Order: sequence, then structure tokens, then C-alpha cells
Amino acid sequence: SDGAGEGMVAAIVAAAAPAIDGPSAAAAACNLTACRRFGAVAPRLVIAAPDKSGEGSVADAQVLATSALRRIVAGASLAARVRLNFGGALGLGAVAADGRLRLALDAIFGLGASAQLLLDGAATGEGAIARYANHEELLKDRETMGPGVVLFEGDPTATVDTHALSVPTGSSEQPWIYSPNSQPLLMHLCHDEDQKARWRDHNALGLLDVIRGHVHDLDAHAWWSPPPATDADSITRILGNEAKELANFWNKGVKVNMNSSVLEAWAQLANAPVLVMCPGAQTSVPASLNPNCVIRLGKMDGMMEGWYDGDAEMKHQRNGDGKLKACLAAAGMRITKPAKLCGLKVCMLHEEDAPRIFVFEPGDGAGHRLRNIMDGFAVAAKTGCNFGGVVPSGSFVTEHGHNFRTLLDGFLGPGAADQIFVSPLPNFTKKYEGVRILEANRAKLEKREAVYMPASNEWAWNSSVPPEAFYTDDLRGL
Repeated sequence: SDGAGEGMVAAIVAAAAPAIDGPSAAAAACNLTACRRFGAVAPRLVIAAPDKSGEGSVADAQVLATSALRRIVAGASLAARVRLNFGGALGLGAVAADGRLRLALDAIFGLGASAQLLLDGAATGEGAIARYANHEELLKDRETMGPGVVLFEGDPTATVDTHALSVPTGSSEQPWIYSPNSQPLLMHLCHDEDQKARWRDHNALGLLDVIRGHVHDLDAHAWWSPPPATDADSITRILGNEAKELANFWNKGVKVNMNSSVLEAWAQLANAPVLVMCPGAQTSVPASLNPNCVIRLGKMDGMMEGWYDGDAEMKHQRNGDGKLKACLAAAGMRITKPAKLCGLKVCMLHEEDAPRIFVFEPGDGAGHRLRNIMDGFAVAAKTGCNFGGVVPSGSFVTEHGHNFRTLLDGFLGPGAADQIFVSPLPNFTKKYEGVRILEANRAKLEKREAVYMPASNEWAWNSSVPPEAFYTDDLRGL
């Protein structure tokens, strides 16, 4: 908007607010979730953000806008940590005039948020009830504070670990693409050829499988921003070149969004519980704001200390370096805790100390995978064994794009996948290549012995034995 329009908005906000002592009457009118978390009379924290816009290039303006965004988000997080309402930021007038900062604030916090978070450039800290340069002193004095404005003159990004705090934005201001109770992971897909090559080199899809190993019911989403095209032929060529690349993500169960604006993508990515970065500038903007689990692949310019290096997980021993699981857990993800032995009723049809049969998970479709597991149940029922579990194939997603762990939970009940796919795997004392060999050696098996029989589909090898001998009434009744 033009200057007159902004002045009108400021006048309306000021008129609607009660008279207060502080840097700006507009601070009292902020009704965003980020501003009013602790009641109407709680002190309001205002950050002083010195204007460093100068006369730099367009690239400098982008960096300044990103830095200002990070300061505001860190200020809101600091306020939440010390149980203060958030009043906004002073001293960002020239940066805001460029337009990028206002657009990004409105995209992340909701339409009109910038008018409430960016205080009048002419305002000062005069009238503040207290001033602080670090959060330790602020926290120490918190209990004795009365209503009014508290001015924070330090750098909130330096004094607060924003990667350990939640950004106090609200679903009422931004419609998220994932449901509140899901386990969301968001990605920004690369379209630059060099960036895509780096993603392939660092095995981004492999990292997605590793993350699913920790969070079985992961809800993965991605944004793809195609390069500009001016005619139908260009669009066809771009889509043709990208089709295989996108199909790799679709086949991994990732929901790809191709219709939203860059600002919408930034708003979603900046608040994602888990964000996997593309090694480019577009993703670094929301990543610099995201206070949760941000995962990078390889070295990047402007890396932040809180970003987790996904390469560490891929290059270390089988269980990684342990930090990825901690990153996911800190972001509120429900970490999968596999059982050591399957304890479902369908697995325990005989005495607890009976031998245990383990089968393999095929790597193709959902039907073939589930068929081998069900046949394993049946063989165990027929041979007087219990079903120990499944040796995973390494890919959670079927060749048709389904998350098999989610399907298994739907078919056998919530938590079934964590029981079926045991961890760690036992030391198998015997391995039999088929049901016929297992039956021939059944009398030799010891109590609780762990037996590996990869394929269980030969259970009907003896035509004189009726199928009901395997698929017993007890098994089918479950």
C-alpha cells in the first residue's frame, strides 16, 4: 500500500487501542496468537531492531528482510519463553518499505499481521517500564513486572535458541496442509539442475526412508516451483523433464504441491515441525525462521548452528549418529518404538516358549508383502510355532506409492507395524528355504528358537492337507 494507506491503518489501530505508556499505541492492538498468549494485562515485550537497510543491492535487501524476519520470530519466541505477550518490533521502517518483509509476515502470521508487528518508525522506547539487553536478566525480573511495555535491546536470535522453541503462530491465521494430529514433514523440491544433482548425491530419498524408520506414520509433503515458462511448448518440455524427478517423490509417498505461491510455500515451510532443505536460497528463507527440526544435506552458505546435517545420519553406522532421532523428538514427532518380539494375538497362538518363525518383507507391492506375512501366520499356526516378526526390505513405500506401515496398522490395528517389524532382529539359529523344509525339521526345533523362513507362500505344497490346517479357525477368528 502507499504511505497514506499505511498511515490510515496505523490511525485505525491506534484509535482502537487503549491509551498506554510505551513505544507505540499500536502495540496494544496486536491480536495475533503471537501477541496475546498470557492475558490482556501481561507485560508486552517489544524488540528494538536497528535499521540497517542502507542502499544495498536487491540481494542485500533480501538478506536484510530475511534477517528482520528471523529477529521478529525470535522475539516472539523469547516472549513466549518468559511468559510475556509480544508487542512487535521497532526500527524496521526502511526494511519494511522494500515490501518483502511485510509480504512474508502476512504470509506467515496472517493477512494484516505486518501492520500489527511492525511498529511506527517514529516511535521510540520512551516510556518502557524496563529495558534489557539479554534474556537472563529479563527472566530474573519477570515475576516482579507489572503491565506495560518491556523493551528488549539485545539480539533475540543471539540470546534465544529459537530451534528449541515453538513459533507462536496459530492455525486460525494460516491453514496448514496437514492435519493437527499428523506427523508432518515438509520439503522444498529443487528445480535448479545443480541443486537437484546435489540432492541426488546426498541421497535425499534415502534420508526420507531413514526418517520413516524413526516415524512410521510420517505425513510427507513437498513444494515444487517450476521455472518460468512463456508458452505451451516450454511448459510441456519442463513438465516432461521433471516428470521422472517428481515421480520419485510420489513413489515414496510424498504429496507434491505444485499450485501454491512461493509465499504460501514459505509460510508452510517456516512453521513445519520437520523441514528438509533443498540446497538453495529459496529454502534458506523459511529455514532461517523455522524453530523446529531443520535438516540440511551437505554444506550450505549461511548454515545455522541448529540445522541438523542429514549426511551424518547417512554416513555413520547403521543406527546413525543418534542426533536425527533427537531432532525429530524435539519437534514433537512420535518416535516409533519397535517391539523385540511380536506380541499381537495373531502372533502368539501357541505357548509362549514355542519356536518363533520370522519371514521376509518383499520389496514390491502391498499385496505381495501382506500375503507373505499372512502366510507366515498360517504356517506358524499349523506347525505349533509362534510368529516372531518380519525382516524389513528397507523400503517403507510400495512400488505403487503406499506406505506399507500405515496399511498394516489399518489392517491389523494401530501399532501393529511396530509389533510386526521387530528391532533389533534376533540371531537366527536356523534358516529354511520354504515351508516343506520347515515341516520336515519341526521336531528338531528348540523352545524359543528363532527360525528364519523368508518365503512362506509354499504352505500348500502337500495337496492332501486341507488349507484349513494352516488357516485355522483360531487364526481366521482373529
